[in-house]
Amino acid sequence: MILAHWDDQTELLYISSTGPTASDQLAKALCGDDTTRIRDQAVFRCFHDFNQLVIRNLGMTHRQGGGTRYSMLMGIDVSDGIDSLMKAERIQNNIFGCGYEDGEPRTFGCSIKGKFWSQSRIHDLTDWTAWCHRLGALLDNDTIPESAAFASAMRPRLIAVRPDAHPLVIHWPMSLLLSFEERIEISFGESSYPFAECDLALSNNARSGALKFDVRAHDKKAEFEIGFTATDATYRQTSGPPCRIKTHRHDRTMAESFADDAPQIDFGDGSFLIYSHLYVPPKELDLTPIMDSAIVPWDWTGTNPRIESQGPERRTDSVQYRVIQELKKSDYDIIFDDDGTGEFADVIAIKVRETSVDVLMCHCKYAGTDAGKARLDEVAGQAL
Repeated sequence: MILAHWDDQTELLYISSTGPTASDQLAKALCGDDTTRIRDQAVFRCFHDFNQLVIRNLGMTHRQGGGTRYSMLMGIDVSDGIDSLMKAERIQNNIFGCGYEDGEPRTFGCSIKGKFWSQSRIHDLTDWTAWCHRLGALLDNDTIPESAAFASAMRPRLIAVRPDAHPLVIHWPMSLLLSFEERIEISFGESSYPFAECDLALSNNARSGALKFDVRAHDKKAEFEIGFTATDATYRQTSGPPCRIKTHRHDRTMAESFADDAPQIDFGDGSFLIYSHLYVPPKELDLTPIMDSAIVPWDWTGTNPRIESQGPERRTDSVQYRVIQELKKSDYDIIFDDDGTGEFADVIAIKVRETSVDVLMCHCKYAGTDAGKARLDEVAGQAL
């Protein structure tokens, strides 16, 4: 099957095929003999809007002796490949990676032959044409440098000890999050729960010590610890009832599942960990800590900083109650208390507009001492 889409505004033709096709000949038949394909280094502009790009495969060419050599890099070798490309020692030939675009997880690949592909799902032709238009706008923008693929590309490093940084948040493996049409159950001993009712949370946000996290569902909890060897990471359950995960493919312990498909831990310095691979932001990325000017102070007089939730009695001295009172000063249509297991946020405010719906998610955190010491690492992780 062949799909062809012509964009009148940009005068770009998009062709997609389920099999090999003479796309250049088809393009000229549709648009004229002067039609040319976008190719070479300009194709890598398509990664311009990606954040936290993880390059899974990096193909490069370079001159060696009297011939041209081609190499394909994966894993931690990608980091050295990026450095050689930035030094103009080699030329990128094709890239496939994953990251975030407009806050959504995306996959993308391209080659200098002018071919583009993605593993992201589309539901109909409007999704495909919208994808084409986003791609075309990037390719047609001459102000985007050809090195756009590396502006936010993370550099993978193999580590044998835990990172020296504050862990902020832990994510389920992406394969589980994308299996929303599949029945997945997590059991704690004799009790089983749907995956949608289970949470993954860090046990603490300490900068040192073992990396520990919990799998939780209602009143059940199983704690796990990540260990490191010279070449790999290990996942071991350290407390709680035996925890297992059941999918249509496997019924195995949660530790075995994590060893096969690891969760991701984000750190305060912008890096993140998957297995024993630490993905570090490029040196060019500005990760200056949040300045005092970016934090809006409130007068917390009358609030007990050690009381987070207002509870069913709606405690007026709680942090959550105070947040709700501040939100009431705005023109939100709905403000509701979402505090509880599996919550999206402690307080959610909604404003319905003519063409959009604004949703504000507020995360609250009680202080660890009477002095009201802030727990920014933990609450920032919740926000992420």
